Parts: sequence; structure tokens; C-alpha cells
Amino acid sequence: MTPRAILREERPTYRLLLLRKNHVMKRGETAAFLIGLVLLGEVVGYGSTAFKVGAIGLAIAVLAVSPLFWKWWWQPRYVLTPDELVVETRRARRVIPLETIAPAYDLRFIYRIDGRRTPLPVSDAFLDVLEEQLVRRNVRRP
Repeated sequence: MTPRAILREERPTYRLLLLRKNHVMKRGETAAFLIGLVLLGEVVGYGSTAFKVGAIGLAIAVLAVSPLFWKWWWQPRYVLTPDELVVETRRARRVIPLETIAPAYDLRFIYRIDGRRTPLPVSDAFLDVLEEQLVRRNVRRP
């Protein structure tokens, strides 16, 4: 892939990862919260006021820290070319032809890729360029 072929390249920001989560991120946050809740309950007791305050603090901490963790661990990078969307993570590189991408119409950042609803944690400007490419490629809408 030559630099001239790249229309848009982006690494998600903290805010994008906070607001536009995929199912793996959501499940990871839930698991971290539940493990922390059990540990907190064992330390201070499940019926105490400290447990209730600690549970609220734990929820806020998990939601605030998880995007930083995912950005460090996952290291996502999205590259849009005229023919494909390239999703690179720490462990994998996935090349998705634009013909297999269609809007899901649930939320602006959710697309149907190979028939599955997939959130793309990218900026609105990236989504605008993606939409333009989908229109240019005459992708059939569902």
C-alpha cells in the first residue's frame, strides 16, 4: 500500500474508545467490574456503606481506565484506501474490501461487515470519507 493510495489513516483517541466500544471491550469492562466487585465485597463486606461507595467508585474507575488499557493493549489503526478498509491491531491485520461493508443504520459508527454488525471506533471525518467511498463504489444498501 503506497502512501498515495491512502485516503485516511487514524488511530482512535481516548474519547472514541470511551464512546464507541465493540463487544470485546464491553465484555472486558464487565468482567473487570465483576472481579473488582467480588474482591471489594470480600474485603469490606457486601452490606456495608463502604461497599456501596466503593462499587460506584469502581464502576467509574473501570469506565475511565478501560479505554486507556485498550488503546495500549490493542493498538488499533484504521487505514482507508479507495478499495478497502485495513484494520490493524497488535496481533492481526484485517483487509476488508469495501464491497463487504454497508451501513447498519443503528448508530453512525456501526457497519455491517461480512453480514455482522461491527462498530468502528473512528472519527466522524473518517466515517464521512468512508461513506463517500461506499457511495462511489455503488455499494448496495441493506
